[in-house]
Amino acid sequence: MKLEITPLVGELDLTYLQITSKLYEYYAFDAVGHCSKKDSNAILARTKKHILLPEGKEKEFINSIMDMPILKGSQAIWDYAALHPQICLTGEDCGLFGFKTKNDDFVAYIRCQPFDTINDINIVGYTPEIEKVAKPMRINYMIDHPEETLPELCFTTLPDSGELICVKRKESGYYPCSWSANDPKLNRRTADHCNEVRGISREQEEAMVIGSMGKWQEHELDHAIEELER
Repeated sequence: MKLEITPLVGELDLTYLQITSKLYEYYAFDAVGHCSKKDSNAILARTKKHILLPEGKEKEFINSIMDMPILKGSQAIWDYAALHPQICLTGEDCGLFGFKTKNDDFVAYIRCQPFDTINDINIVGYTPEIEKVAKPMRINYMIDHPEETLPELCFTTLPDSGELICVKRKESGYYPCSWSANDPKLNRRTADHCNEVRGISREQEEAMVIGSMGKWQEHELDHAIEELER
């Protein structure tokens, strides 16, 4: 099974939360593996056995991930990052890399930290059905924690007219763009390009749009009520 590597764009904080605890109950599977410098074969060191079935499709998918050339030996991911720096999560020299991959059955987030003689690999997987539940949770988390997870501004288009607009973090409404075209498809491509070069994911854009429609104020009100109740 050949899997493609998709760099994580604007998903660092949320991916880390997925791997630790935030969406733990929604995982299809969770696995930890390692591969050593001397042995190029990646080894699955630990799994949640009550979720990861020995003969299920999960195992085949995880094995395909662990067989990726990028994870073969501690130097392999550094070599790949030299050509594809977008897999670096917090900077060129951070030593922490992340990407995702998928097939028809699962979407998996992979985080790898290479050391001198070994790679530590975390894999978290979702089925498409679980992802339908997990995605709104991630978006709600971004709206609740905008400073940690969202950019200062992003580009999007109006659903009715297709006009190119800009929305700002924690501000209601939107700002028109003077370089909006009369072609909605062109405006959508422009928004995608502008966001992509800024490292802004489509989910972050969705969270910004939902927030601009009044969710920021709802969050501030809920927070104020909680403080008063304390």
